[in-house]
Amino acid sequence: MLPFQTAAIFEHLSKGLFLSANSHYPDHAALYRQACTHFEALRNHFLPLGLILCQERDFIYLAREESKSSQEEKLTRLLRVAQMVAFCREAMPDFYAGYSFGLAALQRICESRPALRRQLDQLMPKSQQDTLDNKLRALMRALERDSLLESDTTTPDAFTVRSAIGYLDQVINQLYAVTEKA
Repeated sequence: MLPFQTAAIFEHLSKGLFLSANSHYPDHAALYRQACTHFEALRNHFLPLGLILCQERDFIYLAREESKSSQEEKLTRLLRVAQMVAFCREAMPDFYAGYSFGLAALQRICESRPALRRQLDQLMPKSQQDTLDNKLRALMRALERDSLLESDTTTPDAFTVRSAIGYLDQVINQLYAVTEKA
């Protein structure tokens, strides 16, 4: 039987977002629990739409069969996201699931390390007039859109790394394993 939150679950997941067990948003955590409880019913409900409901450790997402060109676009996007995460880990070595940080602290780190600033300029090249603050905010928004970060609801400009980053790490490690075998 489908949960009454089916529409809300679909709306969230269809945006390419994850539902996570450790979300700071009570509504998202509740949707995650409902999706887990009714996983098979939801999976069967979404299949005729060409969507596959997937569950990894403590998060749920939607996937679909893709054409080769679409897969290449996603790999390009994956590479970009991996570069953003690598930047964050270079600045903050504890940038893994559950790690919380403030934008101001990240800005101070970038100001004190010119190599990081150059790396950020390459990642977020919009224009020469963009400030460090604007580039870091754009980076945080991009990682939030990819469900890798969550804004702290109580502290402005504070973020927590979501558990979905573990999935990204797994994908990257699998890609490296495949490349090494080839």
